Amino acid sequence: WGRLVACRMLAFWIHPCRRLPTLPLLQRNHFWWFVRQIKIMVKWYFFSVGSRQYSWGQLLRLEDFLIATPSTLTLEYRLALAKGKHLLLTPGVYNIYDTIRVERAHTVVLGLGHATLIARNGVVPLQTLDAEGIILAGITIDAGPDAVSPVLLQIGNRSQLPSSPATSNPNHPITLSDVYIRVGGPYVGKTNIALEINAHHVLIDHTWIWRADHGIENFDKSDGYGGDNERWRSNVGVNGAIVNGNNVVAMGLFVEHFQQHNLIWNGDNGKVYMFQSELAYEPPSQMDWTQQPSGILGYEAYKVGDAVQNHYLLGGGVYCYNRNNPDIVTERGFAVPKGRSGIVLEHIMTRNLSGPGIIRSIVNGIGPQVDSNNRGPYYLDRYASIDYPTRFSNGISAPFQTGKEEIETPAVFAANQAESSGASIQKGNPRGIIWTIALASMISIVLALR
Repeated sequence: WGRLVACRMLAFWIHPCRRLPTLPLLQRNHFWWFVRQIKIMVKWYFFSVGSRQYSWGQLLRLEDFLIATPSTLTLEYRLALAKGKHLLLTPGVYNIYDTIRVERAHTVVLGLGHATLIARNGVVPLQTLDAEGIILAGITIDAGPDAVSPVLLQIGNRSQLPSSPATSNPNHPITLSDVYIRVGGPYVGKTNIALEINAHHVLIDHTWIWRADHGIENFDKSDGYGGDNERWRSNVGVNGAIVNGNNVVAMGLFVEHFQQHNLIWNGDNGKVYMFQSELAYEPPSQMDWTQQPSGILGYEAYKVGDAVQNHYLLGGGVYCYNRNNPDIVTERGFAVPKGRSGIVLEHIMTRNLSGPGIIRSIVNGIGPQVDSNNRGPYYLDRYASIDYPTRFSNGISAPFQTGKEEIETPAVFAANQAESSGASIQKGNPRGIIWTIALASMISIVLALR
């Protein structure tokens, strides 16, 4: 955890970032919302990017917002957005029967007390166009129990990529800050995709996407481990996040328990700083947890698409706990195309959480197996895709081979280590983690004071 926290803090030094909008002052009988502009922090100093600015950001009058409550009608949202207003969602649970579409550039949608939008009748609760500077912050989005939603939060139009150029501006990225998405837990939820990004230059800052491994849905506790068989059938969540846009940056991305891949990254030149992911706890059988038609056992938590040429991950952890069927096997925690000079993963790890469950390798067959007798964590300091050429002439990442030489166990991982000049695997060092947490905490305090 210390490594992951440190990776997220490092991201703020080298990439644009934006803090949440705040309500800073009462002036001349008006409340004003302060929307911070994009910043790049270098050597403790902030430098502005772009022309839309008011000192450290932009001031928006409270009168420029529709102040919504759970009783606000869909027509009111549409009229307000059409008039150029922003949305301020007061605390509460909002049943969404028609999609809220944000189409205007630089629109702010801000939730207080994590206002919760519930998808009803299979709708997409919140959708944005690929328009520059849109900010979504402080919102929770829940899958609804009525029908399967295709997506819960959709950024950009799926048909726009890759044939048409995106309109998003790298100096004014669409920003997701403290956006949580949930499938199940307080009630049954159903969706195919929780988050789908079809725009370029999107900035994700602290987003948690969770398919419930526990809750109060009142499942039959005799049906699998604590009702896990019914949970698997009822809480439908196929994929957690699919990123199709290019130049997307994520800082603090948590995706857990989905029934297939937690994260699929198809866009080029993506960068992720701190990724945390638990695999699904409750697959009833290995057949339910096997990719088709490839036959690969299990779904990687972090999968980079075969067409991607450039991708970077700094700090990632994948965990297993197959309480419903202890014989479940997952071949890889991470999967990326082989032989690509622009694909690098650094400081990644796998871990068996609580006993049952197996992850045979960290990434693409490299890294020791974790299981009930060898829980880890095991770290791979660096995986450079170019060091592991594909075995197929078509350039597609090689599927996992079941031969023993492909599985790196603690006894033989040193031999595999020699295949890559940059790869090294080590057991977790508690003292090092403590020092890293302390350093990250000090940095956080300094940033807060600034």
